[in-house]
Order: sequence, then C-alpha cells, then structure tokens
Amino acid sequence: MEAGSFLAPNLRRAAMSWKAIKVFFRETYDEMFTLIVANLVWFLLCLGVVTIPPATLALYEFVHELACRRDPEYAMLWRGIRKWFRRSYLAAVVVVLSVAVPLVGVLFYLQWSASIGVFGYLLAALCFWCLVFCLLCQLYFLPLLVHQEISVAGAMKRSALLVLLRPWPSLAALGVMVLLWIGLVLPPFLFLPALYASCAAMLKTVALLVGLEEYED
Repeated sequence: MEAGSFLAPNLRRAAMSWKAIKVFFRETYDEMFTLIVANLVWFLLCLGVVTIPPATLALYEFVHELACRRDPEYAMLWRGIRKWFRRSYLAAVVVVLSVAVPLVGVLFYLQWSASIGVFGYLLAALCFWCLVFCLLCQLYFLPLLVHQEISVAGAMKRSALLVLLRPWPSLAALGVMVLLWIGLVLPPFLFLPALYASCAAMLKTVALLVGLEEYED
C-alpha cells in the first residue's frame, strides 16, 4: 500500500476534525450579539420550567437557521414552543436517561468494586465508555431533530451512526463542549452563562452540518 493512499483519508479526517471547530468559533464571533439575544430569549422562555424542552429545541432551530445564513427572526423562538412541544419532551427523556443510566452504572459498580473485585472495575469502565458514547451522540441528536425534522428514534439512530463514522471529529467537538462546561465556573469566563446555551447549540449544529457535508462530498 502506498503511503499517500493511507495518509490521504487520515489527513482528511484530521482536517474535518478542526473544520467544525474553526467554523464554530468564526460563527460565534460573527454572530455574537444575535447569540446573546437568543440566549436571553431562551432563558426567559425557560422560566415557565415546563417550557424548557420546547424552548431548547426552538433555540436549536434558530441557531440552525443562523448557521445556514438564513437571518432568522427572534419570533421563531416563541413559535418554536408550539411547534416542538410534544416531540421535545420525548427528546428530553432520551437526553436525560442516556446520561443518567450509564453514570449511575459507573457510580454503582465503583462503590461495589471492593466486594466484587476486578469485575466491578471492568463493569464501571464499560459504563464509563457507554457514557462517553452517549455524550458523543448528543452532539448530533438535537440538531438532527431540527435539521431533518425526523422522529426521535430516527435521530437516535442517525446520531449513533455519525459518531461511529466520525469518531475523531466527534471527540474534538466534545472536547470543546467540555471547555464550555468548565468555562461556566471559571472567573475569567463568567460571561459564558449569557451565551452558553446558544454557543452549545451552535457547536452541535456546526458539527452536524460539517459531518453531513463530508459525506455529501
């Protein structure tokens, strides 16, 4: 096998890993004011508590339009409450359970590892990697619901497929998500709460669009 034939696809994957991150930072910088206002509107809509799931999907729809350069109206966030009301609650259950179940498994098996020995650590490690896989799937889950307007089950399957097809770009995007989570509590980045939800939506949306563009090419 020639070196070029082996390196070319790997270099392409590496480039795609960074492309989504570069596009995310560029779009966030260019649309900073719009994202801050959208984040504020989302926060106000979430004050009703029961409106958190549909408001979040409405935010993802708004950011998707923004990422596609369609100049969305802020009224889309309000209209999205009604549009996504039913589907958003099922999506919220999937998001919560996909993190809670493997996380509880990790804590449970670590607690009982003293009693069941090495087997407990192996089960805890298995649950941990299931948690990582679920977090990677969440990068694409909500953007897929908005972008393709498919069922929750369909979004679950396609998000898992994207993670399996694009593991390194997905890990790179998850790394940026972790930095956003850390930034929420660090003093130099206390401005992030005013931008976090819309930034997270932009990162996930860009990761999806770049991934779909890669396979369309």
